[in-house]
Amino acid sequence: MNMLGHLKVISLGTIKVSVMPEMQTTDCLVQDGVLIGWRVGDLDCWLTNSIPAIPGGTINCLKLTKPEGTAYREMAEAMLGVTGTDAELKVLLRDRGMTFHLEQVRNLIERTEAKEDTGLLNNGNGNFFPIEDEKGEVFWLCVGRYGGGWDVYIFRFGYDRRWSRGRRAFSRNKV
Repeated sequence: MNMLGHLKVISLGTIKVSVMPEMQTTDCLVQDGVLIGWRVGDLDCWLTNSIPAIPGGTINCLKLTKPEGTAYREMAEAMLGVTGTDAELKVLLRDRGMTFHLEQVRNLIERTEAKEDTGLLNNGNGNFFPIEDEKGEVFWLCVGRYGGGWDVYIFRFGYDRRWSRGRRAFSRNKV
């Protein structure tokens, strides 16, 4: 396992996500009472009306290891291997093809539920994904399995909360 500062790369073999077409935001990660237990309303308020088409690719998984916690900026910097402002990091995540489509995340949840080792934690700890909307704005999606289903939250890129170790961050295509 490689170390990227305070994040540890977890080898998943070759876990792939499929190409996803442009979709209405309200049609993504729809609550169905079984798989998605709760979907925060901020998804529809903060994201634009549609999510752009996103290519397929392989996923990478990073385990948060910093005792005092890891902020979203630090996750992005570790994924990218550079430091920068929030605006610079968002552009790099998009330009390097490291963001996810909401439905690629849903597919990983479904595969995890079917007992495939996708790297997603299903023990109540968060799994973090950079996502983008049709305007190219980047947010962080957090999914976690709590009780009977998966809860989905969205956070603004600059949110300063520090997430404790044991949680995981994912990127698409490379670390």
